[in-house]
Amino acid sequence: MVTTDINVEQIIERYDGYKKALEDNGIKYDGSLVLKIHFNQEERETIAQIKELFGNEKNDAVLLVINYLIISGLKVLKQINKKVGDDFAVIAYNDHEAFELHTPSISAVQ
Repeated sequence: MVTTDINVEQIIERYDGYKKALEDNGIKYDGSLVLKIHFNQEERETIAQIKELFGNEKNDAVLLVINYLIISGLKVLKQINKKVGDDFAVIAYNDHEAFELHTPSISAVQ
């Protein structure tokens, strides 16, 4: 999961929902798989942090909680030559119309 460090209800609910979904499916929560990005940091820093998370061989999917993080995540996948669908699953909390342009599609939680 890639989220941000701002304490607003929407972000907190998404984080809690992620943890509950894991629990409901018998999956142990692993805090090392959650990346909290500082809200006001430069995009290059964000991309570097996401690249480190995605570089872990056991990661084959990601849940991104905000549009700007989704865009950064897609940039990282392109940089590390991983294809959405074939190599990596991408799930977003927001269904941005630009994601319709991506093939295969990006799954969205509504």
